[in-house]
Amino acid sequence: MCLDVSKAFDKMNHHGLFVKLIERRIPNALLLLLENWFRIGVTCVKWGNVFSIFDEVPCGIRQGGVLSPYLFAVYIDSLTEKVRAKLLGCHIKMICLSVILYADDILLLAPSVNALQKILHVCEKELDWLDLTINVSKSSCMRTGPRFKVHCSNIVSIYGHEIKWSNSIRYLGVCLTAD
Repeated sequence: MCLDVSKAFDKMNHHGLFVKLIERRIPNALLLLLENWFRIGVTCVKWGNVFSIFDEVPCGIRQGGVLSPYLFAVYIDSLTEKVRAKLLGCHIKMICLSVILYADDILLLAPSVNALQKILHVCEKELDWLDLTINVSKSSCMRTGPRFKVHCSNIVSIYGHEIKWSNSIRYLGVCLTAD
């Protein structure tokens, strides 16, 4: 299953990130640098040659920023911890491969539809706690292996939205097909 997190970089809570960085025991000087960097962040709109007033940025991180994927990974790392603790999904030599993350791109792997449904609910609960949501219309499921053509029920979010099955998904620019 490939999940799209709605406005992930735009909604990341700065204070939540700082708590997670403190838990990782980053040096105080680096934490103060990041706090100051976020505090002085402003944005404006340019239309033609005219700029709007500058406005504070109370949350989020810059799309395309060099640090942004890493900071966001720290912010949602608890998602992987929650899934690993449930012992669901795929494992290879005792390594959990149930959740593969790069920034806001999430790939969920499970050996069954039932396990995938449970992993999705764990992810949704943690994302909800982080004030993030899944964009169901941009998310999709795909089956692989000898039973990839077998019809099965759609996966349903905790809010009752169905995530459709597809013959192919894109993850980090790579197209994966059901075969």
